[in-house]
Amino acid sequence: MDQFYRRFLDVVAAARTGIDAGRLNSLADGRVFTGKEALGNGLVDALGYMADAIGLAKKRANVKKAKVVMYHRPMGYRANAYSAVPNLPVQMNLVNISAANLADLASPKFMYVWTGQVHR
Repeated sequence: MDQFYRRFLDVVAAARTGIDAGRLNSLADGRVFTGKEALGNGLVDALGYMADAIGLAKKRANVKKAKVVMYHRPMGYRANAYSAVPNLPVQMNLVNISAANLADLASPKFMYVWTGQVHR
């Protein structure tokens, strides 16, 4: 666990160069911060909603249109701010599940996005 914690501190320190090591250690003690607190402590660049993040990503990528793909865990709770983004097309997934394979849904899997296009 100490190695994971040290790696976490190294990643945050590399990304947040304005926070010295002593202050970072005092902030990274397991507390949960509100968005406003995280902003005040220099842990995030800005506060916003999903639409703001998508708009910023499109601006930084210098594109006008982008397709946003959202992944969900099988059999997981989906009703949250990130799963109900407005103005996205309705998507329906049909899955053939046998009772013998239900346990497989909980294990990690490699996932990919198929756009229906063949690239040659």
